[in-house]
Amino acid sequence: MPCHTSPTVTVCVQRSVPLARMAICGGTHGNELSGVCGGEGVWPIPVTTVLSNPRAVKECRRYIDRNMNRCFNRDTAGTGCPD
Repeated sequence: MPCHTSPTVTVCVQRSVPLARMAICGGTHGNELSGVCGGEGVWPIPVTTVLSNPRAVKECRRYIDRNMNRCFNRDTAGTGCPD
């Protein structure tokens, strides 16, 4: 299984076709910045970074309005975050 290690994370991917590009989503929890701050320029393929919760990252808080961990469970899978 091919692996690639950045300064903050190791990614192992088992695929029959090599990846041409990837996306890293970071900042879902605003006080956890490893996905936001790690990885630019260290991957061997083009990377798109997505800031998942920009308000929480700006304030360096876990969440602003709702805890994202409470949005995903078997009952709400695929329906979005309940209000």
